[in-house]
Amino acid sequence: MELVPGTLKLTDCLALCNLNATCQAVNFETGLCVLFSSSAVQRPSSLTPSQFPVFTIYAHKVCLLGRKKCDRDWMFERVNGYELRDVARSSA
Repeated sequence: MELVPGTLKLTDCLALCNLNATCQAVNFETGLCVLFSSSAVQRPSSLTPSQFPVFTIYAHKVCLLGRKKCDRDWMFERVNGYELRDVARSSA
């Protein structure tokens, strides 16, 4: 576990994890990024609701097979217990 205080944006926290080979997951609260060497996939009991009244985001690395290397720190998101049923398409 590595604490990175002073991290004000989620994207900065995700980038720190992406650049760190041992980072498998992050907890982000405004002003604090916590890098973990394991994720809730390996240790599901470690993922628990925050005890503090703050906005907390948990993210973990996912390896997608493909020919192109990911060029972004954040590719998609999911919310446990919900599913996307339709995609709204906008016309230009």
